[in-house]
Amino acid sequence: MRAQLPGKTCLYTLRHSFISQALLDGVSTLEVSKIVGTSLAMIEKHYGHLVHETARERLARVQML
Repeated sequence: MRAQLPGKTCLYTLRHSFISQALLDGVSTLEVSKIVGTSLAMIEKHYGHLVHETARERLARVQML
């Protein structure tokens, strides 16, 4: 069964999409690094901006007593 992806789609594109979406959905950088088999430093270097944006959004929802 074929995935029917556009002809120029490569595995790196799928990997990048997975990492980005996982981080946006709240999977930690440590968990993502373990899942994809790369260093935590690489994930933080290339995708850290995604974590910072979602962290700000989550922090804004925290209600103080």
